[in-house]
Amino acid sequence: RLRSTDFQSPIQAALLEIGVATRVTTLEYTELARCPSLHPDIHPVTPAQFSADYPGGDRFDGFVQYSSVEHSGLGAYGDEINPWADRQTIAQLWCRGVEGAWFIMGPGPPGPGGSTWENSRYPDKIYFNAGRDYGVGSMQRLMLNWQLISPAKTLWNVHLFKRLDVE
Repeated sequence: RLRSTDFQSPIQAALLEIGVATRVTTLEYTELARCPSLHPDIHPVTPAQFSADYPGGDRFDGFVQYSSVEHSGLGAYGDEINPWADRQTIAQLWCRGVEGAWFIMGPGPPGPGGSTWENSRYPDKIYFNAGRDYGVGSMQRLMLNWQLISPAKTLWNVHLFKRLDVE
């Protein structure tokens, strides 16, 4: 089972097609239940549906986030203003992951020190209400309970994390 935060990402369908996932649950701000899915095993849910399903709901083997969480809590998609929404979202995913769950996180910050803007003095930025840039420090705080397994090395700029489990 895989949970994704972006329905429009081709990553979901690719993971299904190559057999990495048998079902994808995707979190969307808008109701997509009426939209035909490109794949019968992609199941969109809203944040309210996802939260209502917890704590007794599905547990996930992995997560994919590509250009989604950095917009959380900024109001651009009808969500309430919440400066901690990105961290809360990542924390919720940790709670819903099985032991050893993996997390594909992208896009990673491409510039030096984590900034999207070269030679920027400020790697951490909020472009209200469009999104956030995560510098090294804020990325570490965002992914606090996840271990970086493989940093971004490709054109897609994705990081691979593994869930840190409680011992």
